[in-house]
Amino acid sequence: MAPPGGGGRRYVWLTEAAARRLGYGHPADAVGDRYTDEENRTVEVAGILGDVRFRTARDVDEALMFGIGATGGTLTVRLAAGDPRPAVAAVNALVDTLYPEARRAPRGFADEKLEAQYRTEERQAKVFALFSALAIVLANLGLFGLTALAAARRTKEIGLRRVVGARVVDIAWLLAWQFARPVLAANLLAWPLAWWGLHRWLAQFTVRVDQGPGTFLVAGAIALAVALATITLHVVRVTQTPPAGALRYE
Repeated sequence: MAPPGGGGRRYVWLTEAAARRLGYGHPADAVGDRYTDEENRTVEVAGILGDVRFRTARDVDEALMFGIGATGGTLTVRLAAGDPRPAVAAVNALVDTLYPEARRAPRGFADEKLEAQYRTEERQAKVFALFSALAIVLANLGLFGLTALAAARRTKEIGLRRVVGARVVDIAWLLAWQFARPVLAANLLAWPLAWWGLHRWLAQFTVRVDQGPGTFLVAGAIALAVALATITLHVVRVTQTPPAGALRYE
């Protein structure tokens, strides 16, 4: 594939990271500049491309140069949305015609290669999700058992409160506050540990999300809501018993 213009001149496209690494304050300032390569050919910057990531988020932005007329390297083609098979067949036919020696060169899609690089993270996510779900189930079972025991032990008290006119909401709030305090204390203890663990894990990525307080507040609110729902369930069950029966409860 001959370069545009001929005469031994090469045209290249730089990514924004490459332009910044070459010392340009603004990447667009590199357009039109010329230099001489190792083969004593004139190379002109024809344009600037957005940063392209061919590696994982652990790697820094790559400073890339795309050229026409260079030997070796990789040919990258961007396909329009839709069925890629016709475009892939046309590109393969053109490459096989222009470069017969490249017939056996490996070919594939960039998204498939990127997906293969994140398989370790996918496995870690599945294992983490499995153990997290198991921990949540066990914690809820423990909370369910504790609230059932507390409600059973205070059956007479609940019956007396109902006799003197206490509402179900008042009784539920009384027990809810008893269990809400440990849940809140557990969240205050877990938040710094969770933040530290996430910070250590995210530090290995050059591109990462910020850890805002919203994630921890939502997690704590969900835990508190589960605890309150469990307590309310037991209170409603106990209050359905006639007060006389509750007073005779042993």
